Amino acid sequence: MNNRKNLIIDYIDKKIEKLKKIKILNESFQLKFKSNSFSNSFVNSFLCSLIKVKKNKNTTINLSTDAIEFKDKSLDIKKVELLCSKLMPWRKGPFKINELYIDSEWKSNIKWNRINKHIIIKDKIICDIGTGNGYYLYKFLQYKPKLIIGLDPHPKYMLQFFLFEYIKPNKKISFLPIGWQNCHELNKKIDVIVCMGVLYHQKNPIQFLKSLKKPLRLK
Repeated sequence: MNNRKNLIIDYIDKKIEKLKKIKILNESFQLKFKSNSFSNSFVNSFLCSLIKVKKNKNTTINLSTDAIEFKDKSLDIKKVELLCSKLMPWRKGPFKINELYIDSEWKSNIKWNRINKHIIIKDKIICDIGTGNGYYLYKFLQYKPKLIIGLDPHPKYMLQFFLFEYIKPNKKISFLPIGWQNCHELNKKIDVIVCMGVLYHQKNPIQFLKSLKKPLRLK
């Protein structure tokens, strides 16, 4: 069981090490709560099911449609569907894995279609605050950024993201299970900060915006 649990913890550790190496994340940063967050019975059940899903290296991803589409004919779609049902509710989306359509409570594609014509992020380092399951992280890939960092403290959202990461790993994307309160841990190397659906939840929106400014690269 511990080996399965480590699939996620190892992912987090590797991403933290990578971001420290390229001086984006403070050297002193420690994710103290990760072991407790990703070692409960629900997570272990998820990982037990995940490792039974066989995959290959020829998985493709289509980012041009409203739903982010993963295609891998080697996948047992019934096992994938069972995993997806365990991870409900799906807030952001939609997604599609082969013929399995993962509907979402929020139609993130509507918001995306409003902003995508204004996005200029080629060769930039992007940080998406409150990324949820990473829907927008994948959408940003179309614009050829240098690196995309997603932050969200909710364990279930990370599990949803990790399902896609397991099926189709992407070196440009790093997901960390932390919130905007940890923005001070990021060095001033972020070119663009994206924050959608978070501001109106804050008791002190001005302080929140000041916190988001801290990791922005100085021009």
